[in-house]
Amino acid sequence: MRDLEELDRYAWSGHGVLMGNLEFAGQKTGEVLLYFGRRINAARRRYREFVARGIPQGRRDDLVGGERARSLKLTDGEAAGQYDERVLGKGEFVEHLRQEKGLSDRLHRVIPLSELIERVGALFEMDARAFKEHRRSRRIVEARDILCYFAVREIGHRGAEVGRELNMTRSAVSIAAGRGEEFARSNPSLREALGFI
Repeated sequence: MRDLEELDRYAWSGHGVLMGNLEFAGQKTGEVLLYFGRRINAARRRYREFVARGIPQGRRDDLVGGERARSLKLTDGEAAGQYDERVLGKGEFVEHLRQEKGLSDRLHRVIPLSELIERVGALFEMDARAFKEHRRSRRIVEARDILCYFAVREIGHRGAEVGRELNMTRSAVSIAAGRGEEFARSNPSLREALGFI
């Protein structure tokens, strides 16, 4: 971002929604703005001033989840998951949650991106190098969509990391993940075929 005016209209942030320039149905704009005032225009002005005061602080690693995510290990050495302890708690608490019936299936196991590429490639009977090619065959596009969905939304790999591995932009990974999610929902056996169950 070059300046606050550009951020006010930036499509990939909730800030523009809070400023009233964009719409996103899932964002609780009213609840957030209530912290800054009861009248919408005054609340938006105070919120924007709050953001402007924070800019000189620069990047704060204590507010960036990806920097603090860490791998937890199970007793058999298999990676249990990447969680930011500020959100979910320390490793012992996460391990306790794993033992709770009904919660263990919600705490996904970490699968290295290279392994996920192999699994999806095997399922679609294609070489891992094909994921990096910009061919538009339906089979490759579907495989790439599914890979992006499971990598980003199920496992928690960063879109930029997936993009580097697949020779895609981060926004292309996000779009592909959306298509992959639709495909995964309409094909429930896919989770089992990829070893997620």
